[in-house]
Amino acid sequence: MYDFVGISLRDSHWGKRRNTYDAECSLHEHRVAVKSEAVRDLIVETGGLHFPTDNKPLGRILRADVPALRLLAGDRLDPSVQLPDTLDFEHKATPFVCVFWRPRYDERNRIASWVLRRNPLFCIELGTDPNDVLHLDTLHTLYLGVYATFVLEVLLRMCSANVYDVIGPVEVVRAVTLKRALSDYKAWATRNNIPKSYQLQQLTPSMVFGKKGSNQLKTKAAETGVLLRWAVEVCTRPEGMAFPGRDILGAAGECVLDYMMILRRSDIRIAWDDCCKLLFLCLRHLTLMEDAGVDYLPKAHMFVHITQKIPKQGNPRFFSTFLDETLNLTIANIAAACHKANWELFIFRRLRLLPLVKKNCAFAAL
Repeated sequence: MYDFVGISLRDSHWGKRRNTYDAECSLHEHRVAVKSEAVRDLIVETGGLHFPTDNKPLGRILRADVPALRLLAGDRLDPSVQLPDTLDFEHKATPFVCVFWRPRYDERNRIASWVLRRNPLFCIELGTDPNDVLHLDTLHTLYLGVYATFVLEVLLRMCSANVYDVIGPVEVVRAVTLKRALSDYKAWATRNNIPKSYQLQQLTPSMVFGKKGSNQLKTKAAETGVLLRWAVEVCTRPEGMAFPGRDILGAAGECVLDYMMILRRSDIRIAWDDCCKLLFLCLRHLTLMEDAGVDYLPKAHMFVHITQKIPKQGNPRFFSTFLDETLNLTIANIAAACHKANWELFIFRRLRLLPLVKKNCAFAAL
C-alpha cells in the first residue's frame, strides 16, 4: 500500500481489484423465490425479519437462520427489481424474487468487502462503472489528509523541540508553543493579506494532541490550506526555528504547495506535462515525508490514486465537496436552532428554495 516505487500515470504494481463491482456485489447477494405464503412465513416468522435498534445493517435483517431457504441470521433484505421497497415484503403478491445481502467479516469483526450494497446507478453496460465515474475528493484526501498531516507534523516537532525555550512541564510547553505559533501565524497572515474567514482563530493542545497517542489536526479544510503555506514558510525561513527534520519537511511542504498551485491555476483539462509534474511532486513529497520519519496514513495512498486519475477524469479541484460541506453545516445549524415542527420552513426560507418548489411537491404548502 505504501510502496511507491515504479508508479506512473499509466500503471502501478498494485494492480486492479480482483473482482468487478458487479461480481463483488454478486458474491453477497442471495436470491430467494417467494412462491407461496408458506415461504413468506418462513422468512417473516421463522427468520424473524425485523429492523435492528442500532440500525447498523442499514435495513431489515433476519434474527435467525432459515435452513430451508439457505438463509443465515444477519442477512439483510435489500431492494431489488421485483421488490424495490422492502417494506412491501409482507404485502406483495406472490410469486416474486427477493434479494438478501450477506456481509462478510474478518477475524476482528470488520467488514471484509469494499461494497455495502448494490447501487443501481452503477452499470458497466451503461458506462457508469464506479472506477470511471467516481473521483476522490480534494477536501478529504488533500486538505484534511495530506496537507493536514504535514501541518500536524510541523506543529508536533515545534512543540517537542521547544522552539521558543519555554520553561515548565510538558503541558505548559505545548500550550505556550502553540499560542506563540498562532501569534506568528497571525502576523504572517496579515502580511500576506489572508482574509479573516480563512484564518485560524485559535490553536490549542486539544486541536493537535489527541488521546492515546492518536494525534490529529482538528481544523477546517480552508484553514488547513492556509496553514500549509505558513508551515512551509516556517520550515524554509533562512533563520527560522530549529527542530528535527526541518529542511526535509520544508522540501516536502514545497512539493504539496506546488501541487496545490498547479491545480488552482489549471482548467478542468490538465496538460500531460503538468500531469507528469503533479505525479513527480506527489511521489517526491511522500518520499521526503518517509525520510523525515513520518508514518504513512491511508490518505497518502489515496494521494497517488487521485493524481493518477487526473489525465482521465480531469482536475480534481472541480470535484471538490467544499460547497456541499458548507451547505451541510448551514442546514445542521438551522435544524438545531428551530423547532422540529417548522424546521423545513426555516431551511427553505434560509436557502431561498421556495421559488424552486414545484406545485405538486410535498413542500408546496409552505
